[in-house]
Amino acid sequence: MKGSRIPPDFRYFETLSRGRPIHDPYDDFSLRHPSMPLGRRAKIFSPFDALKGFNEAIAAKDVRYVPRKHLSPEETEDLDRKVSLLHSLVTDSHAADRLQIRVSAEYFVPCKDPESAAFGTRGTYHRVSGICREVSFHKRCILIGHHRLSFKEIASLEICTDTSADQTK
Repeated sequence: MKGSRIPPDFRYFETLSRGRPIHDPYDDFSLRHPSMPLGRRAKIFSPFDALKGFNEAIAAKDVRYVPRKHLSPEETEDLDRKVSLLHSLVTDSHAADRLQIRVSAEYFVPCKDPESAAFGTRGTYHRVSGICREVSFHKRCILIGHHRLSFKEIASLEICTDTSADQTK
């Protein structure tokens, strides 16, 4: 083996210098030990997750929690006006299906991890866009697509005029 950095007194130098064995596809060795398909061979070297869910738990600790925003009286009044407008337009499920009013809302999700320092005091903000299906003053919530949001969790609400908004989280 030219240019090799293996010392000549290495115990398996002779074996190593012969290189990989080449077998005839129909010799005795190849028949007893057929080559493994690449798909199965790749599985051998795939990462192994010994502690299922551990990586997700670690990633959850990296979430940046923020304090809840307190709305000014003007923002609260604007939000109440928009909710009232939606309530008058979406009187029942038939009206909601007929009008297809698209809204986008930013809402607060409190930290649910009791091990976190943010538990009970901080959270994250998410955005959802979709068709407004229901506005209930009795239940104090709004239904956007399949997301039911409590009035107290909503930070902002926009009534979309374009039809390109998609439902996201």
